[in-house]
Amino acid sequence: MTGEVHFDARLEMGLPRYEDLCAHARLAEQLGYTTLWARDHVSLEHVTGETSCLECWTVLSALARDTSRVKLGSLVLCTPFRNPALVAKMAATLQLVSNGRLVLGLGAGHVQREFEEYGYPFPSPGERVQMLQEAVEIIRLMFREHRPSYQGRFFRIHQALNEPKPPPPPILIGASRPRALRVVARYADLWNSPDDLEGFLAGREELLRACAEVGRDPTTLRLVARLSVIVDRDEARARARHERVCQQRVGQPYLRSRILVGSPERIAEQVAPLVKLGVRDFIATFWETDRQAECLEQFMRELAPLIRQQC
Repeated sequence: MTGEVHFDARLEMGLPRYEDLCAHARLAEQLGYTTLWARDHVSLEHVTGETSCLECWTVLSALARDTSRVKLGSLVLCTPFRNPALVAKMAATLQLVSNGRLVLGLGAGHVQREFEEYGYPFPSPGERVQMLQEAVEIIRLMFREHRPSYQGRFFRIHQALNEPKPPPPPILIGASRPRALRVVARYADLWNSPDDLEGFLAGREELLRACAEVGRDPTTLRLVARLSVIVDRDEARARARHERVCQQRVGQPYLRSRILVGSPERIAEQVAPLVKLGVRDFIATFWETDRQAECLEQFMRELAPLIRQQC
């Protein structure tokens, strides 16, 4: 499969100062990243050990004015946190403010402790997926029709007005389980996969089955792979950096196996199976909070060209 390769960056939302995040965003724009992604979490101390956590939509709104070309995406909005009709209005407004640079990422939510800390009910997995499906249907309606109405199990609208109505943003859905992947197959423009090769392969097979069930050509769905990387030509130093990250983020033990560590050539070899499967959208994730600028530059200078050569 051929096609233009896009390299995106996930912004570090655990910074205490927006000015630092903004500086990283502007640097990423200068370096040629296609999309900047902001995570939608409100509290991650129990996972990352950090008390700072900037809010997704506020950051995207600020970046709409503090950047000029790069696309801006949510990775991914937790559906139970916000009424989907309000999300549609927020998305329409941000489309206007950013001159059409929004990529609307949606998900079902999964971090129970965040729900409990902020007083949200934590529905069952099946209920959260149903909420996600209803939310996508409502958002699509509010960008397509003038005064749509909708009655679902969890959400409803009655002749909801969404004006001004700019072109709708592409919708990315983050999902890994079969029922959620059926929502991806039916409604999404992009699929955000798990950030490990095994999870990606399993999810892709399930997604292909879901596309067949709903009659969708899977080639019309862009596959977005996350690449958690520590790029360093000194292998011993790379391993030490990796170990430091794992010790700092004891609530994320899976990082030991999911972060790709080593030289650009070694990491490019590990990414090759994704390229062969047709992935052309990659979100670079850098877990070292204090080295974001350095990692952004090194990824685009040393690793991105090697991945492009494989396409």
